[in-house]
Amino acid sequence: MRLERKKLYFKKSLSAARQVGVPCLPPGRSVILCVLCALWCGVFFAGCQKPLIKESRFLLGTTVQITIKGKEEAKAREAIGLAFKEIERIENLMSKYREGSEISILNREGAKRPVKVSEDTLRVIRESIRIGELTDGAFDITISPLMELWGFSEKEGHLPEEEALREALTLVNYGSISLNEEEGTIRFEKEGMEIDLGGAAKGYGVDRAVEVLRENGISQAIVNAGGDLYLLGKPSGDFWKVGLKHPRKQGEMLGIVKVQDEAVATSGDYENYFILQGKRVCHIIDPASGRPAQGTLSVTVIARESMRADALATALFVLGSEKGLKLASRLEGIEAIIVRDDERGEMAISMTEGLKDRVIILGGKS
Repeated sequence: MRLERKKLYFKKSLSAARQVGVPCLPPGRSVILCVLCALWCGVFFAGCQKPLIKESRFLLGTTVQITIKGKEEAKAREAIGLAFKEIERIENLMSKYREGSEISILNREGAKRPVKVSEDTLRVIRESIRIGELTDGAFDITISPLMELWGFSEKEGHLPEEEALREALTLVNYGSISLNEEEGTIRFEKEGMEIDLGGAAKGYGVDRAVEVLRENGISQAIVNAGGDLYLLGKPSGDFWKVGLKHPRKQGEMLGIVKVQDEAVATSGDYENYFILQGKRVCHIIDPASGRPAQGTLSVTVIARESMRADALATALFVLGSEKGLKLASRLEGIEAIIVRDDERGEMAISMTEGLKDRVIILGGKS
């Protein structure tokens, strides 16, 4: 049985963006995003007379970049430093790869005793459970045993044994997480359960960084954590324009979406996958079957909070185009674009009604 491992990265920018010095947003788990040249220059800012202030650091398992426009450099860099400090604080609380984090302690001890956690961790787990309920379990933070079984936690995907798969599935159920709001504790109802906040904590880190920037007088900025993106404010009263990565043509855009003081997140099958018997097996696992979701190529969600956009992008990918679009259409403040293979194997694009006048499709069938 032949396995072929592949990982694709989005080009750092389009050639036009390079020519005008547009900040390039770095690649990551679900990166689809390059902010177009009109973002900072020309149309919206009447020439880049003031320099862009931007810094990048490796946090939350990815490259995080913060870019600010229109502020005195010293004040901007101070705000950026404080925002990064806040992201680092969130990582120290919620990374399962840090031995002393609250999540690591919870994964080790949560089936034995209630584990005291911070308000931040409690909030993210509470919201994750709520999204699990909203999506009928398509988003489930107890997915960790399955991610490890398929090898995606270590980015070395492989086909697991059926018996091991059945055993891991018994540990996946967000309903087996017990929260004690009064005591601020969390407990697991089954031995062997583990949670992975990768589908929510990164977005929460972006949200917290944006809040810090606001508190420090920043009105226009971009925070990008490996594809979990928040575009703060609006450029000269207009929209930010964000490029959507083509899921099958590396370095090309599928379309352009307009956003205004919003978060954008994408889940795609092209970042972390392997090939099994000629078929792509991606890292997004369906918690119901324990197997990688099939049929969806990418999902982009636009929301007011990055954490919500992040989690819902994963959930809608699992649900698929029809169910995912129905759910997104019911949720207040949520817009979505879903790209899938149709019955003839062609790429088809669907989107919520609220995006009809905000999206320009450059390739694919809508």
